[in-house]
Amino acid sequence: MKLKISYLGIVKNLLLIICGILLSVDASAGWIQRASLGSIGRHRLSCVGVGNFGYAGIGHVNGTGVETYYSDWWQFNPGTNVWTQKADFPGNFGNGELGCHAWEFNNYAYVGLGELQKRALYRYDPETNSWQQMTNAPAGINFQDTQDMVIGDKAYFTDLVGDDLYVYNCTSDTWTFLGPLPMNWSFTYSAFTYNNLCYVKVNNAMWMYNPVTNSWSSLGVASAFPGFARKASAEFFVNDKFYVIGGHSFSTSDITDEVWEFDPTTLTWDSLPPFSGTSRRYTKAMVINGKGYVCGGTNGTNFNDFWEFDKYLSTDELPEAIDLNIYPNPATDLVHISCSSSYDKVRIINQLGKVINEAHSEIINISDLPGGSYQIQMIGTDKEIVGTKPLIIQ
Repeated sequence: MKLKISYLGIVKNLLLIICGILLSVDASAGWIQRASLGSIGRHRLSCVGVGNFGYAGIGHVNGTGVETYYSDWWQFNPGTNVWTQKADFPGNFGNGELGCHAWEFNNYAYVGLGELQKRALYRYDPETNSWQQMTNAPAGINFQDTQDMVIGDKAYFTDLVGDDLYVYNCTSDTWTFLGPLPMNWSFTYSAFTYNNLCYVKVNNAMWMYNPVTNSWSSLGVASAFPGFARKASAEFFVNDKFYVIGGHSFSTSDITDEVWEFDPTTLTWDSLPPFSGTSRRYTKAMVINGKGYVCGGTNGTNFNDFWEFDKYLSTDELPEAIDLNIYPNPATDLVHISCSSSYDKVRIINQLGKVINEAHSEIINISDLPGGSYQIQMIGTDKEIVGTKPLIIQ
């Protein structure tokens, strides 16, 4: 029996393979997993980008009821995808720290104001791999696990004890009291700066601070955060947009993998496909060369995984899987899925970007879902999106 070769078939299969490879690279819900932190998983760690590198470390674990604090400090090279251990953080007399602030100014990393040695602030010099202690914060304050807001050489902090605002001047190494806050503040909120203004998400309320006039303004109900998380999210600001990832609701056990984008020009939120890693709280983020990264966190298990975000993998330009068919569409009770690309499971995403159904079957029962517009996502074995299509439920 002679083997009959179809060159057209070979070409077609090669194209399918190439397209599948491209999809596995590009269609990953906006997230690309990088090398994990070079040490044990943890939460309430600190992360900061300085120059072409990222830095992360300190933090703690307490899953067994015994507190373990870390002082190690690591450098991440995005070009080589390699972590290198650097000089340990000297705060808390070298015994480890958690809940610290970390920000960049003039190619230095400023780290400190944590839970254990509340007033102490240190400056890390990447060139010399050395730490220098700076002027202590004023007595009686508690800045731990609040969000720093940096404009130029000034970093703004909210005090959890007196609900007051302070500013630290990196150039003069001095602290100044700016006055009371307009509401009872909370820890682990989210914040960013844009056009010399500070924006703060406290629970789901949005506030704006103008340092020139030293005044606060509520952004109102129209700009309220529509997502699930109230606290302990990761956040970063890239490409003129602010991103909030994960976190928990009023209970620390109610965690989410939601990803939200805030546009400071329109003061509106938009949901993106969920975080590709495990849902978590008390994770941290940083920006390196204009790209956002998320590291660590916990859901009871402490993580050391590290993720890079690329918005263009999570927008409407995301390519559909090869020969992905959803029928019937619109549907009322059962949805049948047919896809030539390899996939591990199917997700149904609602209009808020929340995963409301996951299945490993080609037939999904949707009879308990309310009518409306949804999105079908085909998830690969590495948690990447290999295809997506809209679904209408009647």
